[in-house]
Amino acid sequence: MFDIFTISMRKAFKLKSTIEDDEMRPPSEALGFSSSFLLIIGTITLLIMLICLMIYSI
Repeated sequence: MFDIFTISMRKAFKLKSTIEDDEMRPPSEALGFSSSFLLIIGTITLLIMLICLMIYSI
């Protein structure tokens, strides 16, 4: 998902760039670890926030 977003942003906002698209590594290759850890942490954070919002609205 991050690779597709990055490539589309490079195409949409392509200015006088000195670095070619082929020379830049996609984010999935630059990340040294699995992105599933970030997804799990984000999901847990979202659930905690929703629970707190429900408690606050009572």
